[in-house]
Formats: sequence, C-alpha cells, structure tokens
Amino acid sequence: MNKKLTFTLGIVALGLAATTLAACGEPKLYKITFESNGGTAVAPVEVEWNKTPTMPENPKRTGYSFENWYKEETLTNVYVPEPVKNDFTLYANWTINQYTVMFDSKGGTSCDPITGNFNSEITLPTPTKDYYMFGGWFTDETFKSEFGSKDTHTARIPSSNLTVFAKWVANSVTYQFDKNHDDATGKMDNFTISQDKTPKKLDLCTYKREGYDFKGWATSPDGAVEYQPGDEYTK
Repeated sequence: MNKKLTFTLGIVALGLAATTLAACGEPKLYKITFESNGGTAVAPVEVEWNKTPTMPENPKRTGYSFENWYKEETLTNVYVPEPVKNDFTLYANWTINQYTVMFDSKGGTSCDPITGNFNSEITLPTPTKDYYMFGGWFTDETFKSEFGSKDTHTARIPSSNLTVFAKWVANSVTYQFDKNHDDATGKMDNFTISQDKTPKKLDLCTYKREGYDFKGWATSPDGAVEYQPGDEYTK
C-alpha cells in the first residue's frame, strides 16, 4: 500500500523595520567684529546662523559722542540688526562735542566765554587790572595748574565745560632814601612797595649830619615832613 506524505511548508515572513537617521550638530556661529575708530574696544560677538544679534554696549571716546555702527569703513550705510548669514565687521562713527571755557578774571576786566570743538585751538583773552600784571589762566584757584600758555596766548578746548581763573602779580615800585644834603653821611637800602597798596613801614634814618637832628621824611627835597620812621607808606 502506498502511503502519500504531505509536507506543509511554513513560510515565516520577516518584517524589516525601516529607520531614518537624522544628522545632528551645533548651529553654525558667525562672528561680528567691531572697529571702534578711536573709541574703547568692543569685543567680537558670535551669533547663530539666521539669528538677529543683540548689539553690545556702545564704545566711548573722549570729546566725542557715539553716532552709530556702519557696514562699511567709509561709513556709508547705517547697520540695522538683521538675521546673520556670514562674518562681517562694523565701523563706529563719532560726532565731535563742543565745550565752553569760561573766564573768572578775579577782579580784572571781564572776558567773554569761548565755545568750540573738543581739542580745537583757541586764542586766550588777556584781562587787565590796575596795579597788577596778568600771570596767566589756571584751572584751579590755587594757581597750580596753568591752562594753555600765557606766552603764546593759546589753549585747546578741553573735554568738558571749564572755568579758568586769572592769576595776578602785583606790580612793584622801588624807592630810595635820599640824604638831601651833600655833607650828610651814611647809607640806607632802597625799598620796594607793591602797587596793590600793601603798606611798607619806613625804616629808621641812619643818615648823619653834623649839627642837625633828623626831623622826618619828605617826598621832595624842599617839601614838608610827611612821614616818620615806622609810618606806613603806600604811594
């Protein structure tokens, strides 16, 4: 008897799972460099691609005001923050400031203030004052720091408004004692009086004249006695 063998084939389906791999990485950074054109240094800023940068604090420059950042070294186009797509440099533009110098003549003739651009050269006024010689302009009332030059009469506008003070040196006159007679003997030193009317006490008379007593000082050979030793003289 023939036997028929029947085989059942089992087919196993293998499921293949499909996986998608995504590329991973840090966003690309671009550098903005700042040229301060004489101002304080500004550190570069790194910005992600297509991000709008946050601008740094404006630089500072003595005697100038910061105006804006420009795209070109020629300062043609103002930079307006926008999405970054490459490295670039920005350039600072400045506006020069004006300041005023005021003059305190300390009792001398008045002098008008002078306004000008920072560091520009100005011609200094020369006041006058009776019995005094002008000694220059100073930035302090103790006259330790001279402003400009009293020789060239020039100075430069400082980086802020400023009041300067006139220095005065009293003129002086030298006087001498006269024996007022040929047969008088002795010697006396000359004396100097400042013309600011600071008094000078007259010295004792050391002249001698035989047969005469000293009576006092006159201001002319035949004049009347006006002063005695120890009196204050201010003429």
